Amino acid sequence: MRNLFLISLALSTFSLFAQTNCVFVENQTSSNIASDGESTYGTKLGDLDGDGDLDAVTIHSHDFIQVKINDGTGVFGEADYVYSGGEYFRLELADVDDDNDLDIVALSFGADGNTDIWKNDGTGQFSLFQNVSSGIYANHSKLADLDGDGDLDLFQTARIDQFDQLIFKNDGNGTFTLFSTITPNTYSKAGVALADFDGDGDIDAVMSSASSTSDNEYWTNDGNGNFTYVASYHDTLGSGYYGIDHGDFDNDGDEDFVVLAQYTGLQIYLNDGAGNFTYSGMFGGAFYRNDVQVCDYNNDGNDDIISVGSMVELLANDGNTQFDSCWADDNSFSYSFNSGDLDSDGFTDIYAGTSGTGSDRVFIQKPNSTNISDISTSNNFTIFPNPATSIIKLENLPENTKNIQILDVTGKMIVCHSERSEESVKLNVTELQNGIYFIKAGNQVQKLIKE
Repeated sequence: MRNLFLISLALSTFSLFAQTNCVFVENQTSSNIASDGESTYGTKLGDLDGDGDLDAVTIHSHDFIQVKINDGTGVFGEADYVYSGGEYFRLELADVDDDNDLDIVALSFGADGNTDIWKNDGTGQFSLFQNVSSGIYANHSKLADLDGDGDLDLFQTARIDQFDQLIFKNDGNGTFTLFSTITPNTYSKAGVALADFDGDGDIDAVMSSASSTSDNEYWTNDGNGNFTYVASYHDTLGSGYYGIDHGDFDNDGDEDFVVLAQYTGLQIYLNDGAGNFTYSGMFGGAFYRNDVQVCDYNNDGNDDIISVGSMVELLANDGNTQFDSCWADDNSFSYSFNSGDLDSDGFTDIYAGTSGTGSDRVFIQKPNSTNISDISTSNNFTIFPNPATSIIKLENLPENTKNIQILDVTGKMIVCHSERSEESVKLNVTELQNGIYFIKAGNQVQKLIKE
């Protein structure tokens, strides 16, 4: 009569969520996101209040941290919480104290400023925990486990004609202490990509240059957070760089990197698996860029690239390291942005910070080929309870349903159950990580929130 089963994490790709054409529409309801005529210099998305959707944290005019809560549909309004304590430029958002919520690392802007650690109480409200003395103009710094002890450390890059880059180690409770100083061969590093580039199991670094006279540099980690210089990369166009990110652009199982050549385009460097990089080409339009992020916007398994500056541009990867501009918006200037699924439909959206001439802007992806909105939603089956922690019950399933599938928000199928009863089905979702999933039965789809 009824079936009870445990989740099996057998991964496969399901094409329901894949689409080929990129269409983004500005969420006009969010167009009133306050800017006060000032710029947004840092932007990160994450579930700050534990309700299952992505909220926003921004650095406002160097002086304030603004927390903006998502209503679940990608709509943001005035800042829900505003914090001040230092002079900031960028920020990172991560669980630095291992208490299962996201904290803020606000990066110093002035040379005599501090990087501040703001801890989350789990509801999206923050309190200042630590002032980390840095003494540098920080830019696109990143968090990663640099010493292999299971917590997140800070790699802080320095710009504006400064040499030293700083490594701060985390004690596991969110307290950061200066561990080492890296002195690159050339000054003024704007950003850093952190990944295991040489395949030895620890986190290495590629630093981008903020000057046309300095180089992008690759440094390897010994596993304990000690870095050694390996190689430099610089194009022949004399362009300065800023944003940098990594991804597997050629689908060969190792991490490549993309770096912004500020006025000329995006440069791709491919990895041979051992940390040896080869220049693959320049892509994108010739306009001013300031920030970049790698994501699979259309869930086709290929790493795509979004960048912002004097315009917002999305480059789609064909899987063979050829990138085509498939969407752009030239009506705003942005210093920073972040991408993620803001309306819980399984597709990547964009939150772009303002340069001070308007408000922050939210672009919601509206796929125009097969996606959830094309699936029947009339007389949908029911899920109870929802949100759920362990056992869920599905009722009123479509007739002749042969498979019940659970997919994550990227469209990856993590469960396929081939048996069902005429009355109902019970599923045990205990082993799923907390977050948003979609359950597909026949031609119907319902959203499940796992807590």
